[in-house]
Amino acid sequence: MSTTDTSFDQPESCMDSPEMDSFIHEVLPDLMNEDLLNVARAAGIKAALDIMLTLGGSTIYVPCVEDLQRRLRDERIRREYDCGVRVKDIGRRYGLTERTIYKVLRKRSDRE
Repeated sequence: MSTTDTSFDQPESCMDSPEMDSFIHEVLPDLMNEDLLNVARAAGIKAALDIMLTLGGSTIYVPCVEDLQRRLRDERIRREYDCGVRVKDIGRRYGLTERTIYKVLRKRSDRE
């Protein structure tokens, strides 16, 4: 890539050029910080670049899988309760105390 190359003035326009493809796979990994390298390993280097173009300069939080699993469980609990399933039965199904089930149900009413 020459020093007079203006394709970096508009990053989106240079993503598909053959020169850029070579640059992406050979040079860019050495320039990425650890977080972006982890994204590139998980989703691919072009996905990492898309994230840079979309969210560059932002701070984002990526929740752990357990957080997502808990949210899904809590949503199921709320739906079962809305369908008339007793708190005691819901607690048994999920291995939770009735008190915990009521906390989950209260969280929904706090959001509404």
